[in-house]
Amino acid sequence: MDLAAVLSACVALLFLLALMVCVGSIYMYIKTRKQRDHFAEIHAALTVGKHVALTGGLYGKLTRVGNETCDIETKSGAVIEVSRYAIARVVE
Repeated sequence: MDLAAVLSACVALLFLLALMVCVGSIYMYIKTRKQRDHFAEIHAALTVGKHVALTGGLYGKLTRVGNETCDIETKSGAVIEVSRYAIARVVE
């Protein structure tokens, strides 16, 4: 093997690695944007009286919606305060 062949192989490998990094970055950007839009849609739909599911699997009805936290009434009647970011989805 001569030096030119080794350098050529190194350049090709670096090009492939750079291409993989670019594709991965684009994929992560798209995925993050979709997730951000999904949660923005959920937060816009939060109103008192809506039934929600939390990330831990707890279900309840919103009794208060604040800027950072929400109060949720569970089936047993207990009212708990949770972060808005703990709400996974609005149950229809």
